[in-house]
Amino acid sequence: MILLLTHPLRDHTSELKKAVRFLSYVNQSSWEAKALLHLMKNAPDDDSIDIMLERLCKKFSETNRRKEVEGKEPLPTDTLLRLQAIKDTTPRWLSVINAADNWVIETHKDFARYPSDSEWERFLRSELNGVIGMSFALQWRYNFGALFRHNA
Repeated sequence: MILLLTHPLRDHTSELKKAVRFLSYVNQSSWEAKALLHLMKNAPDDDSIDIMLERLCKKFSETNRRKEVEGKEPLPTDTLLRLQAIKDTTPRWLSVINAADNWVIETHKDFARYPSDSEWERFLRSELNGVIGMSFALQWRYNFGALFRHNA
């Protein structure tokens, strides 16, 4: 989050809200969401984003080949098309933010809403200083929950 506030995005409130909303709703079990998170976290300029997109497209193909061998359902080809479409817009970081926001809208529909003006102001002034936190219980669930699931 601190990266977002020091990024060119800091001067674009609506895009910053989209990025924060994505970070709030991201589900890393989704291949596409994980890829978008990786792009958002590590891509400061257009050239870096293009390089990462090339790698992600190769990973997409490798993942689908592996899933085919394992007899699992492949990733939808729409995912690859949406990632490749990021190259069509400049600046690329804006395209990444919009792709992330589109993922939230498609995945969570009406459930994912933007923060109200008062919520946004409280978020920016909060003791977290603009950093998203996670409760210890939620951290525990993500880190150790898989150990306690019953595999049938």
